[in-house]
Amino acid sequence: MLFALLACAPPTSTADVGGLEEPAGWSAVPDLMLTENPASVLAPFATLDDDRPWSLEFEATDVSLRRTDSSSGDRALLGLRADTTYRVRGHVETDDGLAQTAWTEWTTGSLPFESPAHEIVVPLVGPDDGVAVVFGLTRGANQPNLDGVPYLFAVDRKGEVVWYLNAPAGPAEEHFGRFIGDEVWIVDGSELTRYGLAGDHLGTLLSPDVVHHDFEPLEDGNVLVLSREVQVHDVEGFGEQVEVVGDVILELDDNGDIVWSWSAFDHMDVQHNPTAFTGRNWDMFGFVDWTHANSLTRNDDGDVLISMRHQSAVLLIDRETGEILREFGDGSVRDGPAFWGQHAAEMTGDQLTLYDNFGEDESRAVRYDVRDDGLYESVSHTTGGVYETHGSVRTVGADLLIGSGGARRSDLYPEVRVTQVADDGTTVWELVGFVDAVNDRADPIQFAVPVDQSM
Repeated sequence: MLFALLACAPPTSTADVGGLEEPAGWSAVPDLMLTENPASVLAPFATLDDDRPWSLEFEATDVSLRRTDSSSGDRALLGLRADTTYRVRGHVETDDGLAQTAWTEWTTGSLPFESPAHEIVVPLVGPDDGVAVVFGLTRGANQPNLDGVPYLFAVDRKGEVVWYLNAPAGPAEEHFGRFIGDEVWIVDGSELTRYGLAGDHLGTLLSPDVVHHDFEPLEDGNVLVLSREVQVHDVEGFGEQVEVVGDVILELDDNGDIVWSWSAFDHMDVQHNPTAFTGRNWDMFGFVDWTHANSLTRNDDGDVLISMRHQSAVLLIDRETGEILREFGDGSVRDGPAFWGQHAAEMTGDQLTLYDNFGEDESRAVRYDVRDDGLYESVSHTTGGVYETHGSVRTVGADLLIGSGGARRSDLYPEVRVTQVADDGTTVWELVGFVDAVNDRADPIQFAVPVDQSM
C-alpha cells in the first residue's frame, strides 16, 4: 500500500498510518470535503474547515504520483489517474501535535479525451521517482488522432495520464507552454496567460507584439519574451531591398510595457546566412528568415542565452548593455562535431546543454563544458533518427530527459520519443508514440516525494 504525507512533517509514530486504525494519541478534527474540479477530472478540490496548517495523505494501490496545489482557496489533489479510487484524509497541526480527519474516498472520472497511443519501451527500474513528463502536442493536417486532446498533458512513469490543462491549441511557433514553479504559462500570440496546476486562471499579460517560441520570467516580475522585427535590406544571394525577419528580445513589465529591448539587427551581420533554412523559407514565403530564435533562458549570472536556429548559433548577451558576450557555434566547438539547427539551449554554471537537430547523422542531446577557448563535448546521446523540428533537453537529477518531437526524416509517420539518459549513456526510461504529432518540449514535473513501491 502506498501513501505520501505532504506539506508538513510526517508523524514520528503511528499505530497504523496506512490502514483504518487510528494513530495513537491523535484526536478528531472537522471532516475533509472533496469536490469536483470543473477544470479537470484528475484534480478534485479538498477543503478542511480549519484555520490551522493542514496537509493530506493519499492511499491507492500502485499509484505514487500525487501532491496538493494551494494556489487557489481550495487545495487540489494532483497527479491522480483516471477511473481510480483514492482514500484521502487530512492532518492538522494542533497544540498537542497532529490531529486527523476520517478517511474519505474519491473516485476520479474518465478522461474527457482519448489519450493518443504511446508505450513505455524502457520502463523505470526500481522505486517510482515521482516524476511525470509533460507534453505539448501541436496539430497539423495529418493528426486526426489529436482531436479533443488538450495541448498540455502529463503521463507518469507507467504511461498513464495524471494531469492535463484545457487550453486551445494554435500555431506551433506562437502557441506554447512552460512550467514556472507551480504555475503553467500559456502563450497564444500576444497573450501570456498564467494558470495554477489545478487549472485556475491566475492572470493574463498582453504583449505589444506577437511572442514566439519562448519567454523568461524575471525575479522583479518582468518577463523577457522573443518577438520579431522586419527590416528591408540588400542581402547577398537573395536580392536588393528584400524583407528580412530578425529576432528581438523584449522585457515587459506587469502592464505589458516595454522597459528594455535587444534587436539582432543592431548586433549581428544581416549578410551572415550560414544555413539552408534561410533559403528554404525564402522559396516558400518570399522573405529572409534570418535568425529564427527558438529558446530564451538566462545563465547563473542573469545574462541572456538565446538559441538562433538559422544561424546555428547560441548567443550569451549582457542583459544590461546588450553586448554579445559569447557566441557558440561552428567555430567555437573544440571537441566533437558542431551543432546545427539546434533547439533548447540552457547554460548552468560552466555547462551548456542543447538539442542538436542536424549536427550528426542522428539528432542528439549534447552537454558541453564551456571553457575560455570554446566548447568541449562531455555528454552526447543520439536519438535514433533525424528530427528536423523541435526538440528539448531537461534534467532529472543528474540524468538528461530528451524530447524528440519534430518531423523525422524518411518516416511517413514520425513519432514522438522521450528518453531519459544517465551520465554513462544508459537509457533508464523511454516513451514513444503520438504518431504524426509534433511535441514542443518534454518537461519533467515532480508530483510527489518518491514513494518506495515495496511498501
